[in-house]
Amino acid sequence: MVEMVETKYYSIDEIAKHDGSDGNRIWIIIKKNVYDVTEYITEHPGGTDVIKEWAGKDATKEFNNIGHSSDAKNKLKTLKVGEVNEEEGKSASNNNKENNQLGTNAAEGSSDIKYYTLEEISKYDGKQDPRTWIIIKDMVYDVTDYLDDHPGGGDLITEWAGKDGTKDFDDFGHSSDAKKELKTLKIGEVVADQRKTKPKKVTKNNQGKKQDSNGINSADFRAHRSCISIITCGILS
Repeated sequence: MVEMVETKYYSIDEIAKHDGSDGNRIWIIIKKNVYDVTEYITEHPGGTDVIKEWAGKDATKEFNNIGHSSDAKNKLKTLKVGEVNEEEGKSASNNNKENNQLGTNAAEGSSDIKYYTLEEISKYDGKQDPRTWIIIKDMVYDVTDYLDDHPGGGDLITEWAGKDGTKDFDDFGHSSDAKKELKTLKIGEVVADQRKTKPKKVTKNNQGKKQDSNGINSADFRAHRSCISIITCGILS
């Protein structure tokens, strides 16, 4: 029988006290999880100072930027002591995203969706910048933390780092679960004038009626379709 372990939650203020000073233990936050690294710092291959710098704070960005092996990630799991209080965790996560993403929202007139140029996206190839972004159907995804979990291996994704991987994504075929997972990694969209799929423009003619890019009035089309339905029903009856 598997023993259920209750998850402990800590506020940002509580975690901040564990900064190694005055004999306190050393805790750090990575992806809303709290880790006690007090005994581990002397074993850390990169030295103790790298960890101490983030004692009592959120080290998610630096952890991701450096890149860690699967062994290092497995070791980290053994040091977990709890999680950040849910509401504070959401706030910290949002702040990290805002700091990492340099979208051109003002140009697109939206404060909710971030928009990126192809030039911006190309920098996130895992080399120029440690993060790995890809484009699929004009949507931008940060797949950095997903590479190790990808069933087909990380290399299949990094081949398209900073580029458009739509064709390969479609050719390979993905399950509904994979597509749902992809949605959670979305960070923005390609700017409108650089998209491969151009949305139809809706304009108004000189009578003030809406029409699509083919010059068809939507209201007239609906009325015409209704007339056809009435005539058809009359013939059949």
